[in-house]
Amino acid sequence: MFYENSLTIPANTSIDTPVTSEIQIVRGVVQQVEIYFPSGCNDLVNVIIMRGLRQLWPTPPAVSLVDNGYHIVFNENLALMEPPHTLLLVGWSDDTIYPHTIRFRFGIMSQEILLEQIFWRVPGGSLVELDGLKEGEIV
Repeated sequence: MFYENSLTIPANTSIDTPVTSEIQIVRGVVQQVEIYFPSGCNDLVNVIIMRGLRQLWPTPPAVSLVDNGYHIVFNENLALMEPPHTLLLVGWSDDTIYPHTIRFRFGIMSQEILLEQIFWRVPGGSLVELDGLKEGEIV
């Protein structure tokens, strides 16, 4: 499943008072992250992605993502099984004239699909163990 959200960052948005937006996701594993910086950002627009108080991307936490006319795409393998099932998009801009809208997309494999890849679904809808794995062992 893909989840998408945009974050519009007004001109002169300080790092001390950034714009934020939450995106609701399902319990599962984040497998892909995409961030699109349209032309005109000119490395003046900064974004980070958080979960609770923890910065997930980019790492280390002392940095932010900036770009211009570029679509950042990277693979990930981050299990988000415990609540909250939200990601916080955070942005600020040193541009003194224009607002900018940054687009975010997250590819997430839900827990349901993870289970179906490990367990075999039999007629009637129940899951059967494969290779000695038990449902409770899945993280």
